[in-house]
Amino acid sequence: MHELLVKNEEFKDSPLGKIPKDWQVAKLSNFYAIPARNGLYKSATYYGRGVLMIHMPQMFRGLEIDTSDAARVDVKTTELERFELKPGDLVFARRSLNLEGAGRCSLVPELAEAVTFESSIIRVRLSTEQLRPTFANYFLNSEIGIRLRLPLIRQVAVSGVSSEDIASIPIAVPPIPEQEHIIEIINTIEETIARTSSLITKLKQTKAGLMQDLLTRGLDEDGKLRDPQAHPEQFKDSPLGRIPKDWGIYQTGTIASIKYGINDAVDQSLESGILTITLPCVTKTGELLLDKESLAFSARHKVSRNDILQPGDLLFNWRNGSQEHLGKTAYFDSQDEYTHVGFLLRIRTNPEICDSRFFWWRISYMKSQGFFLQAKSQVNNTFNSEELANMFVVIPPLNEQKTIVNTIEPCEQRIRTEKAYINKLKLQKQGLMQDLLTGKVRVKTIK
Repeated sequence: MHELLVKNEEFKDSPLGKIPKDWQVAKLSNFYAIPARNGLYKSATYYGRGVLMIHMPQMFRGLEIDTSDAARVDVKTTELERFELKPGDLVFARRSLNLEGAGRCSLVPELAEAVTFESSIIRVRLSTEQLRPTFANYFLNSEIGIRLRLPLIRQVAVSGVSSEDIASIPIAVPPIPEQEHIIEIINTIEETIARTSSLITKLKQTKAGLMQDLLTRGLDEDGKLRDPQAHPEQFKDSPLGRIPKDWGIYQTGTIASIKYGINDAVDQSLESGILTITLPCVTKTGELLLDKESLAFSARHKVSRNDILQPGDLLFNWRNGSQEHLGKTAYFDSQDEYTHVGFLLRIRTNPEICDSRFFWWRISYMKSQGFFLQAKSQVNNTFNSEELANMFVVIPPLNEQKTIVNTIEPCEQRIRTEKAYINKLKLQKQGLMQDLLTGKVRVKTIK
């Protein structure tokens, strides 16, 4: 049996617009096996005893709930009978701090043990004779499903929906065989996304281990990792611990020039001028995003030649309201004309002593080890130009720096490639869901 996606022109009018003639539209409550129920008013025990209870955070990690860090509660047997979650149940968020979170739906997967749910969650158990729960979950999380629930949300201090609101959501329902084929197609993409995501996680772990080894032990003349146990003579003591004997310790200000960005506040009304890199352009992991939404413009007469970035410059976030973002550093590698805002320090290394790409890896490693979390915390967390200039760093000889960079880069490039692939898959899934869940593209079965 094979599935074939085909265009279909046999439609009828419905409350949701044009749908295939053999589909129906009905309120979600028409498919209930038991009435919808709000969860328990229970406090977590935090002692590793009792029954697992899902809270709101478990609902915002994908289309299925995740019980990996669920709390536990003391629940009576009679309570568990009424409030236990079963595989295939749908759970809805009653409340959320953001508009789109209220009414969000997740599916309950196969469970290894009993699980219940708290009061900010609504449980719906469907009769599967006419509507498969997985299909309903996909529909309710699609673009059309989100549009249908948004008008139901009441906005007060916290956005919210009720059981009655959930029951009233209309849903387009194909025949069961078509539901199952649609589920199979979307599941295939979901599984590919999950495998790719798992691969990215493993690659990141590999990169972290590689950084740890290369930036503390380095490579010998044969290109092999130095071993401090087997060859202690290759290492020496230093104020920063044991390091390879031919590595040096420098203050950043002696191997690089450091400069603040332009002082003027960003004028969002400007539509031309010098492209200006702002804080949102630098991600927490040090990626540089040069997209229109993140960039700004600065008036040309306010930007000197010394404010223009050069390929190989580093942009260090010295001030941020979040300690997690303090110290994030991007590598600039464009030939186009850009400047940067004052909350980013430009680091320009002396190429005779320090390769700028190596220094980017060095700062990235220091950030990953929590170095900048030790910065003083005021209204904003800061690590200013003076502190950065006085920061001690371990630097290998220039040729070894480049060898280290060439060893780490392939892993980093593989991660970027897989991220691009997963983003492409997500876009494909979004478009395919829209077509399949509205009947614009039908699934036919051929032998």
